[in-house]
Amino acid sequence: MLKICLWVWLAAIGSLALGMDTGVIGRIYPEPQKILAEYAAMPVGPENVEIIFHPEIPSPAAEAGRKLYRRSLQEMAAENPGHPSGRLEVHVGLCSDPAIAEKFGDRVPELPEQGYAIRVIEHSPAGAVVAIGGSDARGIFYGLASLRQLLEARDGQVWQNLVEVDDFPVWPSRFVSDYFSNASLDGFQFLAANKIGGYGGLGDSNWRKPEWWEQVEPIMRDMKAMSDADLLTFLMQFHIYATPAGGPKFNIADRKQIDEFIECCRKMAQHGVSIFMIGTDDSTPRGVDGYEFYHADEAEKFDNSVGRAHGYLMKCLYEALHDEFPDVQFGMIGAPYSFDHGIGRPEVDRYLIDWAAEAPEEVMLVWTGSSVFSPRITRADAERLRKLVPGHDVFVFDNSNGLFAPMPRWNTEFYPGMEKDNRGIVFLLGLVFGSRPWETVYYLGACDYLWNPAAYDAVRSYDTAIAMMYGPQAVEPVNEMREALVAAKDKRATNNRAGFAACYDRFSKAFEALSKVRDRHGNPLPVAQLATWREILEEYQNAELPELAIRPAAARIELDGRIGEEEWRGAAEIQLLDRSGRPDPAPVTMKMAYADGGVYLAFEVPAAKPLPEQAPLPHDSPVYLNPDAIEFLLQFAPEVEPAADSEAVGAFAHCAFDLAGNRFDEYANYGGHSWDGDWTVKTAETPAGWSAEVFLKPSDLKYAKCVPPREGTVWRGNFHRVENRTGKVQSWMPAGWSFHQAEYFGIIDFIGGE
Repeated sequence: MLKICLWVWLAAIGSLALGMDTGVIGRIYPEPQKILAEYAAMPVGPENVEIIFHPEIPSPAAEAGRKLYRRSLQEMAAENPGHPSGRLEVHVGLCSDPAIAEKFGDRVPELPEQGYAIRVIEHSPAGAVVAIGGSDARGIFYGLASLRQLLEARDGQVWQNLVEVDDFPVWPSRFVSDYFSNASLDGFQFLAANKIGGYGGLGDSNWRKPEWWEQVEPIMRDMKAMSDADLLTFLMQFHIYATPAGGPKFNIADRKQIDEFIECCRKMAQHGVSIFMIGTDDSTPRGVDGYEFYHADEAEKFDNSVGRAHGYLMKCLYEALHDEFPDVQFGMIGAPYSFDHGIGRPEVDRYLIDWAAEAPEEVMLVWTGSSVFSPRITRADAERLRKLVPGHDVFVFDNSNGLFAPMPRWNTEFYPGMEKDNRGIVFLLGLVFGSRPWETVYYLGACDYLWNPAAYDAVRSYDTAIAMMYGPQAVEPVNEMREALVAAKDKRATNNRAGFAACYDRFSKAFEALSKVRDRHGNPLPVAQLATWREILEEYQNAELPELAIRPAAARIELDGRIGEEEWRGAAEIQLLDRSGRPDPAPVTMKMAYADGGVYLAFEVPAAKPLPEQAPLPHDSPVYLNPDAIEFLLQFAPEVEPAADSEAVGAFAHCAFDLAGNRFDEYANYGGHSWDGDWTVKTAETPAGWSAEVFLKPSDLKYAKCVPPREGTVWRGNFHRVENRTGKVQSWMPAGWSFHQAEYFGIIDFIGGE
C-alpha cells in the first residue's frame, strides 16, 4: 500500500518539470563550499546516462531532481547531438543510506541541512560512476541540480563535467519575493532549480475578499505541492494596516477581526507556508510622544501602548496556530524597523520593550538594519536591537536593493555568523517574477552570497547570473549598460551637470547596443525598464535649472505670518508654476532673504474662501496631505558626494506646513522622525487666501554638513504648493516625477547687499 501511495504522489508531481529554465553553465552555482577534485569531462546524451536511486523509490524531491537533470540533458542534446561515449552511472540517495555510504567509503562527509556531496567512484574511457549523497531530501535535489549545472555544450557535443564536492548553504532560509498573486508554478520551479530555497509572497488587503482566495487557489495548490516535496520553503507577508481604498484600519481591540486574520493565516499554513511575517511598518501612526492608535478602544484596551497591542496580536496568532502547525514560525515587522526610525529614543524604545513583553518569545522581530536601505548589517547594531527585545530572535527584511535600482547587483554585507543569530532566515524585498526582470539576476547573485558569503565575488557572480539567464553573449553588453547607467545616475543624483553629458552619451550607446542583443532562444533582452530610465536621464539632460539670488534682509522681519512690504523690501521674489510647467493664473508668490544665521521665507497663497478648517496636529503629522500645504526642500551644501549607502545621495531637508501652521520635517524622504530641523512658521488669513512666514536655521544632515547662508554660499532647493482639496500643484521647478528629486532643485545663490 505504501508503495502504491508513493507512486501516486510521484505521478501527482509529474507536472513539476521545473520550467522557466535558465541555461546551464558548466560549473556549480551558487559557489560551492569545497571542490575536492576535478576529472576529465565525458560526452553524454540521454541514452548513456542512468540515474539509480537508493532506495529504489525516490523521495519527491529526488524525483524532481532527476526530471530537472534529464530535461536539461535532452534539450541540450537536441541542439548538440554529438556522439556520447561510455556510460555515466549516477547513484543518488541520502548520505545515511547504506548503499550511498558504501559508495562513499571512508569519505562520507558530515553536512548541515540542505547539504550534498558528489563523489566520482570510477572514471575511465569506458565511463564513470558518480555518487550523490544528500543530508536530507532537499540536499539530494540540490546535488542533482548541481550535476545538471555541470553539463556544458561545446563543439556540437554535450559534456558532463565531473567534480567531487562538499556543499551546503550557509543561510538555509533564503527568501526572495513578489506579490503573491504574481506567483506561478513555473516561477516556483525556477527558484528551486536555481537553489534559491524560499519564496516570500507579498500579501495585500485582498485577503479580506472571498474572490481573492478563488483567484489564488491554483497558486496555493502548487505551493503546497512544492512544499510537500521539500523543493521550496514558503513565507507570507501580510500587512495588517493594508486596506482597500478608504477602508477601515485593522482594530486589534476587535476579536472578530483578529479571528478573521487568524483564519487567513491558517489557510496559508494548510498550503505550505512555514513562516508568517506580519507587517505594521510605515502605516502605524506616530506622534511626538510615540506611536498612536487608529481606534480609541485600542488605546483603552492596551493602556495606550501600541507596542503591547502589536505584541498581543502576535500572541493571538501564535497561540491559535502553534499546536496545529508546530513547525510554523512567526515574525513581525514592527513599527520601527530600522535605527533611522528613532530606535534609541525613549518613546520608540518603549514600543519595542512593550512588544517584547507581550509577544511570545517564539515570535521573531524583523528589521532592516541601521537604515531603511542598509548596505551592511553589523553585529553591534544587531546587539543593540536584541537588548530591547530580550528573548526574541530577529531576522532581516533586506531592503538594500532599494526597489528603485534598475539593474541592481548584490553588494550588501552581513556580519560573519549572522546566520546563526537569525535562524538562517533572510527575506529579500523585490519582484522576482518578471515585472522588474533585472531583479531576477539580482536575486541569483544575492543567493550566491547567502549560500557561501566567504567565496562571494560580486562581479563574477553577476556575470554568471547574466549568462544563466540570457547566455554568455549577453554578459559584456549588459555590464556596459549597467556601468553606463550607474555612472549617469550618480552624476544626475549629485547634480554633476558638467560631467553628465559624456555619461549620458555612453548610456545611450550602451542602450542601443543592448537592444540588439538576443538571448539563447533568439528573444530580445528586457529593456522596457531601461527605456524608462532613458526618458528620465534625457529629461535631466535637457532640464534648465532656475536660479535665485538671495540678499540679506533689508529690515527686521517680524515672524507673524503677515508679509509687510517694508520688512520684505529687497527680498528675492518668484512665482510658482503650475506642475505642468505653464504659468498659473493664481500663482503662489514666494520671497526669500537671509539674516540671523538662517533664511526667511514668505508665501502669499491665493485660495478660495472659505478656507478649510484645520485642527492643530502633533509635529511630524503628515500635514502634506491636508487640504492646503506648502512644501520646501533645501540642500544646505552646494554638492553632495555619492556614498555606499543609497540614502546618502541628495542629502536634503524636506519641510512642510499647512494653513494652520502644523509642521512636518524629515531628512530626504526617510520619515518624519529621521530629522528635526530648527525652523518656525507663522500663518495668517488674507483677503485673497492665506500667507505664511518661515525662519529656518540650517543644520547638518546625514551625509552632508550644512553651509550657513552668507555671501558666496550656494544652496539648492525647490518650493511647492499642494492644494489637496482640488489636486492643484505649483512648483518653482516642476520637472521630475517626485518632489524628492534633488537633481531638479534650483540653484540658490547668497549674494551681498546692494
